[in-house]
Amino acid sequence: MFWLTNNYILSKEELKLVDLNSFQFNKIPPVLLMEEAAEKVLNQLSCDFDLLKEKICILAGFGNNGGDALSLARKLFFQEIFADIYVFKDKTGSALYEQQKEILSSLNINLIDISELKEKIFSYTLIIDGIFGIGYKLKEDKEIERIFSLLNEGDAKIVSIDIPSGLNTENLNSVNADYTYSIGFLKKDFFNITTRKKVGKIKDLKISLDLKNCGYSYEYFYIRHMAKPHKKLNDFVHKYSRGGCISIGGSKGKIGAIIFSGEASIRSGSGIGLVITEEENIDLVNLSSKNLIVDTVDNIGNYIDKYKTVIIGPGLAFKNSENIEKIRKIFSLKKQFILDASFFSIFDKSVLADFAIPPILTPHSKEFKDFFKEESSNLNTNTMDIVSKVSKKYNCYIILKDSFLTIGTKDGKVIIYDNPCRILAQAGSGDILSGILGGILSQDYSCEEGMLESIRIFYEIAEFLKKSGYKSYEPEYFIDLIGKEVIL
Repeated sequence: MFWLTNNYILSKEELKLVDLNSFQFNKIPPVLLMEEAAEKVLNQLSCDFDLLKEKICILAGFGNNGGDALSLARKLFFQEIFADIYVFKDKTGSALYEQQKEILSSLNINLIDISELKEKIFSYTLIIDGIFGIGYKLKEDKEIERIFSLLNEGDAKIVSIDIPSGLNTENLNSVNADYTYSIGFLKKDFFNITTRKKVGKIKDLKISLDLKNCGYSYEYFYIRHMAKPHKKLNDFVHKYSRGGCISIGGSKGKIGAIIFSGEASIRSGSGIGLVITEEENIDLVNLSSKNLIVDTVDNIGNYIDKYKTVIIGPGLAFKNSENIEKIRKIFSLKKQFILDASFFSIFDKSVLADFAIPPILTPHSKEFKDFFKEESSNLNTNTMDIVSKVSKKYNCYIILKDSFLTIGTKDGKVIIYDNPCRILAQAGSGDILSGILGGILSQDYSCEEGMLESIRIFYEIAEFLKKSGYKSYEPEYFIDLIGKEVIL
């Protein structure tokens, strides 16, 4: 598969186990891993910042995360890049932390007590957060919360080593990082709806940790960039064998949604696109699009056999309950269904048992919570596990849309696609994505390949618009860019 990655996402328990067993099984001394981590952090800092021009502050806690920070301070010192180093002088730290602290003392490198940070916090342009790692246990400690608030109030860029200090799912105070340099493996705690915005840009820094040391099941993956797949499509086709897509929806006042979806499916490669809508909308669709066939639910039986994919939901609000029942009757056909938008308010989750082929659901978090009420109480704080369990339980694929995408497969695997892009947070984006999915999957793609290729196209166009200076976009222009070589 073109999306396969070595960017695995681990739980706290798995991370602790892989770290512990690196010495037991691989005979790698912990201090060696600490030095390796600090070297990787230094290299990444040098890529992201002009360190000689920054006024740098390093905050070191008294655990191993603080040890990483002190090791980094020494490496900066020997490159003649100077920083103010703050520590908790009244605390006795871990063995590795105390070892790093002794090394700095032998070099006469000054360590400042954390209590003095308030006086100088606004003089720094770059703050290195090495206060706490994944083992943070001082929740609701008022002194620690004041330090977090102080960091977040400043204008300096914050780089957190391994994890933003205090990161939690209880909405307690924590460091809001601009960058997080994750050491070894990515953390599940990064990818909850409540925490993702506090992590900033994620850099995945590999060190000598063996994934086999924690019995990892290879179920949670992270993708930041995707390459275009090397897939040769057959040229000996006609419009139906090339792939056809039906889009069902577009009620009064919402006709744009179904047109965007249908047009996007054709631009994505469908040989033919059909819109099924209410009779009162037919003339308007015909006036708005020269590319789409349009008809009513009553006549869907005349078309359905010739089409491979069916999108249900964009602008859907059919007043006639008989029309809703007619739509439900096609669920048992061996077609790839994409369920979006209003589908989740018109139908309930029991209909998922009707589908002959696992459907693709593309809800926002609120739509997910409304549709899967019983299963989603912890969605914001345990996002990946909830999506994994629901997609497996209901034998479906899920693309949960937030600032990042959580993609669940029918066997419970989860893929995080993490490319936050403000320009996509506008009306019409979901309709276009569903159309791209319908168009790509109407061709010779497997379900997982088609989903990820659709997402790649969607985000590459968004990035192009962003780099071109757009703050928002016209949906028609976005759709016109699908398939353009300048983009793809």
